Amino acid sequence: MPRKAICAINIPSFSPDYREYARICLHTAHGCGYEPWLLVDGGDLSEDELRKELGWATDGVGGETAQMLRAQSRFLPEMTSALRPKELLIARGAMLRLEIPFLFDDEIVLYTDLDVMFRKGIDAMPPLPTVKYWGMVHEIRRGGMFNSGVSIMNLPNLRATADVFDTWVRRMILAGHLPKRCWDQGLINSFYKDNITTIPDEWNWRPYWGPNPDAAILHYHGPKPLDSEERLLKEYTNSGPNLVSPNFYAERERWLKLWKTLK
Repeated sequence: MPRKAICAINIPSFSPDYREYARICLHTAHGCGYEPWLLVDGGDLSEDELRKELGWATDGVGGETAQMLRAQSRFLPEMTSALRPKELLIARGAMLRLEIPFLFDDEIVLYTDLDVMFRKGIDAMPPLPTVKYWGMVHEIRRGGMFNSGVSIMNLPNLRATADVFDTWVRRMILAGHLPKRCWDQGLINSFYKDNITTIPDEWNWRPYWGPNPDAAILHYHGPKPLDSEERLLKEYTNSGPNLVSPNFYAERERWLKLWKTLK
């Protein structure tokens, strides 16, 4: 089972709300027995400025700490050339998870987005299937694209495929396909295809799927706990599928209750 839980952020595009999501993510990861890491693209910030910006994460709460590691995407030159400024801000954070195989020596690690809450300790979960490259849960339950927001990564095998993968990724970026492919998620799904291992839904459970006391990681995918009622109504109720379910509000209250104790 993976012991490292790694998140990635791009400081120039980091909103105040996401500081709070990161606080909950790192706190609950620590509480569930993981070793939390924060992978950071700090842009032009100096080391002192970066540590001041991230002191809440690296200093922790009640003695808890997260390790911080500064990095940039190896695809940054191509992304800078091909993307508009707002797209580049998104990509610099999203593409950071592809650097993990080159930054850690572990065989298996867990990557998560910042908008998650860890709910069960590692030892309370049943064994994962063997992951050859990526282990993920589907974007839509039991079908379609895999969601990269929670990923089990086999680092040696990902390094072994990096030369071919990198050449293909650079071609996709320069051809303008990165935003259309949903950033790293589309690239991973397209390149690894049938070699992505399906892991149990409990590792990337969404509130709009309904209650699940067995969920190991709750992913606030779509509507977020700090979203205003106006945004929830406009973005997730009146346009497309209604993702703001009664269970979302129940899980939002659980998140807010913990958040208020840590502020």
